[in-house]
Amino acid sequence: MKKLLLLTFIASSALTFGQDLSKKLSERSNYLFTINGGVITDKVSAEEISSSEAFNIVIHEFLRGHAEVKNLNELGVNYNERIFFSSEYGNDVQFNIITYKIKDKYAFEKLVNSSRYEPTFEVKNGLNILSYDNESKLVWNDAYALLITADYIGQEFSVWGWYDDYYYDAVEEADYAYTEEIAVEAVEEMDEEAWKEHLRLEDEKREKERLEREERRAKEEKEKAEKKTKREAFTAEALNKRIDQFFSDDLLNSGKHIQLKLDEAAAVTFWYPNSISLMDPFFYGVGYGYRPYSLYGGLFGMTNFFNGRVIANGYIEETQLRMDLEMTYYGDLEETYSKIFSQKIDKSYGNFLSDNDLGFMSISANTEEILNEYPKLIQGMMGVYDSTYTDEYQLFAELFSIAVDEEAISELITGDALFIMNDIGMKEVTKYVYEYDEEYNYERVLKTQMELTPDFSFISGTNRPDIIQKFIDLGLKHKVLEPEGKGYKFNDKYNEFPIPVFVAFTDEHLIFTSDKNKMTEYQALSKGEVSKNKKNLLLKNNGAFYLNVEDLITKMLLSDAFRGSEKRIFEAMRTEVSTIQAYMKYENDGNHIVATAPVPATEENGAAYLLHFFNKMILAEKRR
Repeated sequence: MKKLLLLTFIASSALTFGQDLSKKLSERSNYLFTINGGVITDKVSAEEISSSEAFNIVIHEFLRGHAEVKNLNELGVNYNERIFFSSEYGNDVQFNIITYKIKDKYAFEKLVNSSRYEPTFEVKNGLNILSYDNESKLVWNDAYALLITADYIGQEFSVWGWYDDYYYDAVEEADYAYTEEIAVEAVEEMDEEAWKEHLRLEDEKREKERLEREERRAKEEKEKAEKKTKREAFTAEALNKRIDQFFSDDLLNSGKHIQLKLDEAAAVTFWYPNSISLMDPFFYGVGYGYRPYSLYGGLFGMTNFFNGRVIANGYIEETQLRMDLEMTYYGDLEETYSKIFSQKIDKSYGNFLSDNDLGFMSISANTEEILNEYPKLIQGMMGVYDSTYTDEYQLFAELFSIAVDEEAISELITGDALFIMNDIGMKEVTKYVYEYDEEYNYERVLKTQMELTPDFSFISGTNRPDIIQKFIDLGLKHKVLEPEGKGYKFNDKYNEFPIPVFVAFTDEHLIFTSDKNKMTEYQALSKGEVSKNKKNLLLKNNGAFYLNVEDLITKMLLSDAFRGSEKRIFEAMRTEVSTIQAYMKYENDGNHIVATAPVPATEENGAAYLLHFFNKMILAEKRR
């Protein structure tokens, strides 16, 4: 987003919009985020928010250059209504939108007009418009406001930046220098007259090339200026049309608005109608125009493994904070994922858990179905936007199916996996470090020192211990492994691992761990003392996550790894966050993920807890 931190803060503070505003957002939106202020202010008052450290720090960060605000009401926005953030694609333009309701128009306009940025103000067709440039505007009437920016993402008027110009000039100069080096041998045998003539010709050549470069650069600069003018005009026109559309009933009447029913009990909602990948906004971004869809993420890219819709709702309850996320799939992928997540983790994995562990994470998927469905998945998703390589995708899918023995691989890797964080603490570690002298010359030195180090275990399922044994035999043959008790230890002769790593296996499990004693326990499938809730969390879902945050931070603070404000923040967090847990299960037409964290018994409700928590973190960071 461009320009004006003030408006971002106004957006952050106006905490919900009515359903009429949702009908003004296009079905071409590529994400939606909304905060439901009515839910929040039912649990914590505007006065408590206004007097909080969190409010003060937000005011300090986002209202620089504007009038001082000490109370939420001075913003002039209706914080009992929704605010809505979205991004949508137009024709070669991406719009970023924030919209919210106005409660006190006088206070709102007073704050907006206190800006030292001196935007252009006009009243047009009953709308108040502040223009910061051709691409950013704040528009409002008596009822609601719209902050909108437009970014050109097309190709027709796009231009190279200064980096590209610099790069190509540098390449030309380097090529010329290389040519001179080649010519050195030829001129060494010249007499004086020939040498002078050579220099004259070289000077003429240089001058001619310089003039050609200047002429080419002038032409390019002119083309850039022309494209910039056209781009700005194109973007401004698109922006004005979108504003006119927003303050009309056009999308409502045409039915081309976002079709989404919001849960009014949720404090926050995130909606993402994904087209290719759930990770797209994070890894590829939006607004860059051209993207190579035909090779999107690579044929084996894990970011391709989702093509559907995400709706995540956050709830602030009396005793817990809860996030519910639903992932529903498009087309044949619904059937594909119902097959992949058709199993739950084997009950034997419950024996590996212990209440002494700091946390765990598990996943259970049907390996055979993953391999069976993978070609369809790739073929379906890779052609969503570009059908140019449909034949190639189909051929790849057929070759993959021929080359892979799905049943045999599923016996070797069953699809059950469990990662356990057993412990963390100070341990003696031997590793290579770099030491520098006064002249910044460095030397690689092997050192033994105390470091904060985790103990972990990873257990996966297998029904082919015979093949695992062959891998072990190869490891022993090449001295990658060495015998250790009833298992084996990786031979870390180059000190690549900060901690020892052991490996063992049974008829059903392959075990990696940093703790030799755990290796023996897991081989024997000895049952640890573990609560029924943790065991059910693991065994009754396709995936599970648990972390004892309080114990983890307590053990971390026993080290000297944290100092100053960082240590104070962890100390404050230790008393505020006890545990976090989550589970994933496939039901109906998609994956359902639920994450929860308990609200301390000392807090009245989840909203008050969050406000106090943020205050505590801010004060811990500010204290010197």
